[in-house]
Amino acid sequence: MLKKKALGIVEIESIDTKAEILIEKIKLPEVVQDDIKFNQEELQVTTTIDYGKLQSLLAEYKWQDADIETAKLMLQIMGKSDWNEVYREDILNFSCQAFYNIDQLWQKYSHGYFGFSIQQSIWDEIGGQVDYETEKKLGDRWGGARTENGCNTNN
Repeated sequence: MLKKKALGIVEIESIDTKAEILIEKIKLPEVVQDDIKFNQEELQVTTTIDYGKLQSLLAEYKWQDADIETAKLMLQIMGKSDWNEVYREDILNFSCQAFYNIDQLWQKYSHGYFGFSIQQSIWDEIGGQVDYETEKKLGDRWGGARTENGCNTNN
């Protein structure tokens, strides 16, 4: 029996030493490296992504529709059906090749005004902080880019 006294209050902690704790030991089979063999083709998951619709929308300067199609493609690439299902790990593991393909399409058809890498350079240029001032600068910058180059974001 353990006694603790704090602020004039005696606290007693009782430990039953007669209680038996049964832990059954299970021996797991030893795994030998040669026991597990994978065919490289079995490990690779191949998903064909069709960028044709995005390319057509961009070629027609339908920026908002292309933005929606980009979001759909990104979900498809991650194997998700809704953005509520996307987690940080999904973003971190997003296909670099797919990211590059989408970025290149946007840059090509917007003549260098839109695309992920363009957004990143603007973000870096205005400070890259998540706050009201940066958000305002970002909105001003994107709004200016849309009107200066004649890109109408309305379909």
